[in-house]
Amino acid sequence: MTFMVCLLQAGPGVTLIPAVIWVYFDQGLMPAMLLLIVTIITIIIDNVLRPFLIRKQADIPLILIMLGVIGGLGGLGLVGIFIGPLVLSVAYTLTKSWINDSRAKISPLPPNSLHYRFLC
Repeated sequence: MTFMVCLLQAGPGVTLIPAVIWVYFDQGLMPAMLLLIVTIITIIIDNVLRPFLIRKQADIPLILIMLGVIGGLGGLGLVGIFIGPLVLSVAYTLTKSWINDSRAKISPLPPNSLHYRFLC
């Protein structure tokens, strides 16, 4: 169940927090505290470290990557988890490059003028 929830970008806390509560009532305080510590570490890694590493590799908005995962999963199944973000990332990069090139061709101002620096 955690795997399916993580595919939907909901994170591990959706399944681990109820698991902590269940372990508390079933096995006691110490095992529940241990699982709670592991849960907190996992949530921090999932919510802080993963976006940082994704952002470090490519300058693509995180929401675009998330939509690519969800759309790819819905459209192509398990393989779409990898293909969806890849297609959206390539399309985003090409569109961004195309817009920057068209702005550079249209701009009548020389690149070293003060007005040009203000606009870009």
